[in-house]
Amino acid sequence: MKPCRVETNGMEMELDRRSLAMIRLSFGGRTWFENPDNGASLWRLHAVDARGRRVDLECGGCRRAEVVRRKDGVELRWTGVANRAAGAGPFDVTVRLAPVAGRRLLTAWRIDVRNRSGDWTLWHLLFPLLNGLRPGPSPDRDMLFWPEMWGMQTTGWERMKEVSGVCGGYGKHSAQFMGFSHSDRTFYFASHDPEQWPKHMVFKPVSCRSRRSAQMYFLAHPAGMTEAGNSYRQQYEVVLGEIPGDWYDAARTYAQWVRGRPWVSSPPKNAFKGLREEREILVWEQGSINAFPSERVVTVNDLSASKWARQMKTLKRKLGVRMAVHMYHWHQTPFDTNYPEYFPVKQGFKDLVADLQDAGIVIMPYINGRLWDHSAPSYDAQAELHAVKCCAERAAPPLRFAWPESYGNGQLLVTMCLATEFWRRKVVQLCERIVKELGCRGIYLDQLGCSGSRTCVDPRHGHSLGGGSYW
Repeated sequence: MKPCRVETNGMEMELDRRSLAMIRLSFGGRTWFENPDNGASLWRLHAVDARGRRVDLECGGCRRAEVVRRKDGVELRWTGVANRAAGAGPFDVTVRLAPVAGRRLLTAWRIDVRNRSGDWTLWHLLFPLLNGLRPGPSPDRDMLFWPEMWGMQTTGWERMKEVSGVCGGYGKHSAQFMGFSHSDRTFYFASHDPEQWPKHMVFKPVSCRSRRSAQMYFLAHPAGMTEAGNSYRQQYEVVLGEIPGDWYDAARTYAQWVRGRPWVSSPPKNAFKGLREEREILVWEQGSINAFPSERVVTVNDLSASKWARQMKTLKRKLGVRMAVHMYHWHQTPFDTNYPEYFPVKQGFKDLVADLQDAGIVIMPYINGRLWDHSAPSYDAQAELHAVKCCAERAAPPLRFAWPESYGNGQLLVTMCLATEFWRRKVVQLCERIVKELGCRGIYLDQLGCSGSRTCVDPRHGHSLGGGSYW
């Protein structure tokens, strides 16, 4: 049986007629993915029930599959997707493919999953699940890049290893895109998600019959995790396709989308008030108070506090620009311990702040924006109530609990749910105290933008369970 072919905006995809499994995916006549046998599913659903049974469902488990061509793109539909042996399902899946306006060879992908089961909860899904990535004509020159820290790249097809992580996570996947390049062309793979729904981004080499290929996919979490019958409607576009150039051009493509988001294009009301040199900080110093336990300020960066302060003032005078210090270890409690209790502060810190700020140097102390030490005296029933909750992969799990993290010092810190008014008020009150009592003109709130979205399943918090835009 001849494969079914769909086209939009320079994308050409060959699909198995019965299951709509992807056989070949090309852009501008160049094939990037190929699964020559029976094709590969474009998605995978992971569902669980109250007994802890888990199933993965793909397009081969559908009762019917069809292609619907529209003026604005293509719809791929699968109905009655089920694992009949386990009694899981049925699910109905719709994938929409549309051109990206003004960008030939780029396409926008969305998926909707309707759960018609009364016993199974959709826990996560892989989409788009692109199997069969092929090397270029000169495999030793192929390049894989991803946004880890300032950016990472591996050159050489055989040297490429699995790259996976939470989007927005610590260091890895600080942006929601990656790419694969050869012959001055790049396969661009990105989630244009302004609300940061929880997801992983993955590149994974696969070896089969001595043939090496790779797969790329996003792992997304739906709302309603733990609830039987939950469905999923993707609220953002996954944009993929071919662009000319390499990592630099891919970064510019992603940046073009980012600059259109409100959190970039609509800055705070007073962000541009006054002279630029009076509102922007051009020189930063990092200060660490005492490399040893002490209740008072003795040293900063291994210099006496007075000598270090003189050096900062001298540097400020010589440079003649606005300057700030990002300050660590200003509290008596050890670092990453007893959060969010930062008071009392080290004796002499308030005077140090006043001295430097009188010289025009802004002091910005460090606090953590999401962690509460499980062993802190202040961690009580209210703190436990408003912590992020996780659970076993089950529908209607009997136990939901706070899962602690550790950062190498033997302490256990619990992630608080950022969607709760309780935790937001706690952080605001702490910031107000730092400003009013210590006179600081800036505060660094760590981990809010670099630790990824969490899938909290506590129904008492008022947000959707698991996936969602609440983070």
